[in-house]
Amino acid sequence: KDEGSLRRALKAVEGCGPAEGRATVIELDKQHGPRRGWVWARMGLSPLAMALGHLRTLAEQTATPLTGDSPDAIASGYVKSGYRADDAVLRALASVKSEDDLAAVQAGVRTLYLGWLDDTARNFQAAAKKWPLPSSDVLKDQMVAAEPGECLLFVDGLRFDVAQRLLARGHERQLDSTEGYRWAALPSVTATAKPAVTPAAMMVLGEEAGEYFCPVINDPKRPVTAERLREAIAGKGYQILHGLDAGLPVGEEARAWSEYGEFDSLGHKLQGKLAGRIDEQLDLVLDRILHLLEAGWRKVRVVTDHGWLLAPGGLPALPLKKYMTECRWARCAVIKEGAQADVPAAGWFWDSHQAVAYAPGAYCFAAGTEYTHGGLSPQECVVPDLTFSSATQGKQVAVAIEHVQWLGLRCRAVIKPAGEGLFADLRSKPNDPKTSVTEARAFDSEGKAGLLVEDENLAGTSTSLVVFDATGRILCKRPTIIGGEA
Repeated sequence: KDEGSLRRALKAVEGCGPAEGRATVIELDKQHGPRRGWVWARMGLSPLAMALGHLRTLAEQTATPLTGDSPDAIASGYVKSGYRADDAVLRALASVKSEDDLAAVQAGVRTLYLGWLDDTARNFQAAAKKWPLPSSDVLKDQMVAAEPGECLLFVDGLRFDVAQRLLARGHERQLDSTEGYRWAALPSVTATAKPAVTPAAMMVLGEEAGEYFCPVINDPKRPVTAERLREAIAGKGYQILHGLDAGLPVGEEARAWSEYGEFDSLGHKLQGKLAGRIDEQLDLVLDRILHLLEAGWRKVRVVTDHGWLLAPGGLPALPLKKYMTECRWARCAVIKEGAQADVPAAGWFWDSHQAVAYAPGAYCFAAGTEYTHGGLSPQECVVPDLTFSSATQGKQVAVAIEHVQWLGLRCRAVIKPAGEGLFADLRSKPNDPKTSVTEARAFDSEGKAGLLVEDENLAGTSTSLVVFDATGRILCKRPTIIGGEA
């Protein structure tokens, strides 16, 4: 009954102005917020009450748009707290599953968020007109390069708010981290922006922006492709790590380049439904970081090319006349010579003399777009730069799982050598303690531990025996079948 009442109230918010909508959401949260502590919420039967908590955060964060005299001033406000509005949108959408509930949340999001997003983007575009964002000239001083013993991990489309979730997950796993931000190369599309965050950036040149805003790689001059970029990075002395390859982190000059994550490809494919896949992708990226650190890399530096805009139900549209453009993306275009379009413009990162046109505010040149990038906004242009390392690096105890035996649903594990402060657990995802299927147990002085799986329904399913220390760092792991091999 309460969920039905809340559903109707949220749908009615769509007819309100932003200020009235915010006041309504805050009042609704006073009524329904306590339900998040009820047993029904823990059973997953109060999704709208859960989403409402995020909508209240959205209401509070969008009370005023981000402003500033320069892009740096706006970026400062964005990285301090402004990103929380984007995060609240994703979390609210991910809280619901049914179409009816999604329609209610969408009504609230569009009322609270779209105007704030558009105002913030217009303020950013006005600031960037006075103080243009950097061009390729900055690469001499801001080259992305790995230190000895460091692996660069490129994650396509890791928006700033999503990166904050990754940092939080790393802290839960006792990883040390540093964070900062950099500017995406303009326009904020992969073809232009990815080469700028690689160790091969100085080998990239701007010729004709062309239909895809793709620069060329020097010696010989050929359009940049993912494979050619990796070849150039390898030529700089980097190991290229494919898939789950951890490379060889040995030697004084060991450096590596790896690529992981599907945020951008899923966004283009799923549009607004990307919100429900964020946590899954973050788990995979964190697993990759942990894997590289466990393999012996001293640090993992996470870089990305661009952020994105996402609005359920679609961003506002402003179609460009076809005769005016050489190419037309959702958020950027090259205007034909002699044509005039009343939209913001800025130079191409790889050749600032070539002008690129941008959709004003949070608008798109194509209708019906929920997820896109390539424009001028903090969400697209302020990108994270993160470094992770292990707090226990150099202190790790070397142990091995010597024996695993199942007696019914009871698992007996033996490690060598025995050591104090070591624990055993059974997890469906080795690096995620939340997926534990039993209660972790300490190893005794002989290196033995016993684990009991209480859920009989798990018999015959795959899991992993993990050994970890008091900080939560995994020392070793082994796949096994609950109850033993059939």
